Amino acid sequence: MPLQLSVARHDGVIAEHVLFEGYQYQIGRAAQSDIVIPHPQVSRRHALIGTDASNHWYFEDASSTGSSHNGQAVGRSALGASQVLHFGPVPCLVKTCDTRQITIKDSQLMWRKQQLRRYQQQLSRCHNSTALIATARESLIQGLGCERASLLLYNQDSHLESALGDEPWMQTPQFSGSRSIIRQAMAQKAPIAIGDLRNDDDYADRESIIRFGLRAAICVPIMVEENAIGVLYGDNASSRQYFTESELALTSALASQITSRLLFHSIEHKLELIQSL
Repeated sequence: MPLQLSVARHDGVIAEHVLFEGYQYQIGRAAQSDIVIPHPQVSRRHALIGTDASNHWYFEDASSTGSSHNGQAVGRSALGASQVLHFGPVPCLVKTCDTRQITIKDSQLMWRKQQLRRYQQQLSRCHNSTALIATARESLIQGLGCERASLLLYNQDSHLESALGDEPWMQTPQFSGSRSIIRQAMAQKAPIAIGDLRNDDDYADRESIIRFGLRAAICVPIMVEENAIGVLYGDNASSRQYFTESELALTSALASQITSRLLFHSIEHKLELIQSL
């Protein structure tokens, strides 16, 4: 049975990999690794995952910084149906999956790409900010599966409390942590995600839940001429644990489309002003 490896990136996004029986996979910081984890506390050749003669999955640490499971150091061990390993400080969810599950995930990704193309077409037909915000919100909820979402556009002072696209649910005290995510994404001019690889009873004790009251959130800045003028924001409080690399790529593509549309509106407005002179 294939193995799915989900590794937490530094920006909170989850990189997913599917491993197949009969192969040995090198995990580490080196660019030549089968699964690259670019973290300074991950060794260049950190670990091996493969199957034995009976097609049972095993894990073998080969690092200087160590690997662990449930806080205990792991050298070589058999892998069960689902467990969280740590390569140095980096968490990784390892679980078996059948070919049907792989097919479903591939189908979901294809469907989301189709949805993206559809929403890109809709965005290109938006003639004002209200329509743009409504279409962006729908694209994240319907296309990405977010429970809540919005396109936030800020004034020159970047006051989060006076953003165009601000929703009523953003006025609650519970949203204060999410505003921190938005501020960070705009300051860094880079996407940010929060989430967790685990889905068990002690998840409620994690810092992300205590601080934000969320299971997963994603925030992608809207860039115009190297300035962050807003964000695409979506989150989930109950139904999912994290956002993946492919979902971040789709959201970033939507953000680029929104940037193009905003630039078009700006140029169109300037032409109207010139013609009125």
